[in-house]
Amino acid sequence: MRRVLPLTLLVVLAPSTTAGSPGGVIGKVLGGVRVEEVFLDSGDTPARWKLRTPKGIFLLKPPEGDRPLASTDFEEVRWGDGEHQLVGRSAFGPGQPNRVVGYAVPRLPSSIEVVHEDSADGPAVRLLPIASWTLPREGVDLGARVDLSHAIDYRQQNVEYDRTVVYQWRVPFPGVPGFYDLTDVEVTPPRTRTLTSRTVTFGDAFAVVLDSTHYDLRQSPTEGATYSWTLTDVSASTSGHLLAVVRVDHAPPAFFRWPRVAQPVYGLDGDGNPVVLETCGAFVCLPLTVPLMRTFPEGLLLWAVVDLTDGRVLAKTADDQIAITVHVAEEAPSWATPTRSPTPVVYRHTFERRQGKPDAPDSTTDLGWGGEFLRTWDAGAFATQTELTLNVGAAEAVAGWLRAELQLGLRQLGFLQATPGAGPATATFAFGDPGPTQMTLRVTTPASPGISLGAFLDEAVRARPAPGAERLVFVGDGIVVGQGEWSGVLVWDAPNGPAPGLLALPVGPESGRLSLGSATSKVAVVSDFARAGGYVVPLDGTGAPRFVPDPDGLFFLEVLAPRYLYDVRRERFVRPVVGSDGVLLQATALPRVLRDGPGGPIGDYHAIRLP
Repeated sequence: MRRVLPLTLLVVLAPSTTAGSPGGVIGKVLGGVRVEEVFLDSGDTPARWKLRTPKGIFLLKPPEGDRPLASTDFEEVRWGDGEHQLVGRSAFGPGQPNRVVGYAVPRLPSSIEVVHEDSADGPAVRLLPIASWTLPREGVDLGARVDLSHAIDYRQQNVEYDRTVVYQWRVPFPGVPGFYDLTDVEVTPPRTRTLTSRTVTFGDAFAVVLDSTHYDLRQSPTEGATYSWTLTDVSASTSGHLLAVVRVDHAPPAFFRWPRVAQPVYGLDGDGNPVVLETCGAFVCLPLTVPLMRTFPEGLLLWAVVDLTDGRVLAKTADDQIAITVHVAEEAPSWATPTRSPTPVVYRHTFERRQGKPDAPDSTTDLGWGGEFLRTWDAGAFATQTELTLNVGAAEAVAGWLRAELQLGLRQLGFLQATPGAGPATATFAFGDPGPTQMTLRVTTPASPGISLGAFLDEAVRARPAPGAERLVFVGDGIVVGQGEWSGVLVWDAPNGPAPGLLALPVGPESGRLSLGSATSKVAVVSDFARAGGYVVPLDGTGAPRFVPDPDGLFFLEVLAPRYLYDVRRERFVRPVVGSDGVLLQATALPRVLRDGPGGPIGDYHAIRLP
């Protein structure tokens, strides 16, 4: 027999009359509301999914079969946008089921009480089918193409000079045998020579496709890894379409698999000809090389909301075409850091000239080539200074990585600012014979251009239910010029709406990185564990974010549609109240606690209206 429920006082957490103070309470005599929870009971073997209401705890059974849903069926079960919808997600990846299934919770006519049946393990609810989706073999194309190109301009420069030792014939006294006496050392101005110059290019071009091969490759990158995707949220629209929030990251292969070219380092032999230098151990000598190695982008590539039922991308944070171009200039050895291996060497071509002997013509002997290391310059006198500009630097161009409205939102938070470039740097070293003929080498590292400091949308939560169009809440992290690392919140009405920034805080001793909790179309909860609290953030322009102290950083605070703040520890709606000790979360008398509560398992919660 169906029980007729009396009218109940409904607590609606709406903005108070004080500006910037969301969470005020408006009491109205309405049909009321109650909270339900779906959770995984780890006390069972295997762990089983259950529904928890104020009336009881119920096993969940699929439409067919008597075995209750377990963790082996679904890794996650969540409420959908509709009050009676549940969505399960299986394990994903190669060889996994790769399934998302939507169910409806059956309820008695004109009631929210669930229809249940008795079983050997206790009361059970047999779910009704809504929709089922399995990842197709060919995957789901997100409509994003990525072009990665990396070019390295390599050059090796040499510094050389000629050194002539002059011997003059001398007869100190008549009748005494003469001899050649060292009288002078002549040096030519040092010169530079390019021993080798080449450009090495690497590149990839690929489409971002949600397939089993690329699922969660960040945990175990493969040789051909380029991107990795994960499902961060599954849900169902009120029309019954299965939805997914997808995060796509760059996924470079393991470091030892990065493509590289072994570039020989050259020196000069005794005749002044370029030769590959060697490094020798106890038993063998090997060519001396430096690696010209490609690098890979890391971190977030894009977020997307996908209608799995239709195989349609509802929104994504990037454009259809993403191009990342890296151009690097490299040089070895590094003349600016003579202590770094391979060590730079200045090569000298030595001659010996004997002159002035009456019975012999003047002669010059070529003694060959040799090398010498740079030494610290003591700022003393020098005869010649040689300029050497290094072939170093890097430039990166990124196009299509973030839609214009999202970039605007990040700039509102202080991110994506351009930094001024660094000017050229110089260092001076000495070589040659100490004394009047000492020479110096002034090495110049070119100026670097200014760059736009990056920012990343590290976390994303889909508002449940969506307010017509999809609404995503992001936490973004980035560098603010002159202020260090910051963390901020922005909301995006996808796919073509604005993305205003709502909150930005420095990351430091007083405030850490923000962490997203749950979100409805009107309110989001954001944790700030470093400050032992968090923020209740209105998403509809009804007020400013409000900090709420909480030892657990609002970890146990859920926001349920439309704007209820629900404390899962006390199983009560709460409201922020300003008291003598600051802001407190004050518990109300509603709703009814769940069976075997308070303090029950932490699962996924929703609010359902009483008829």
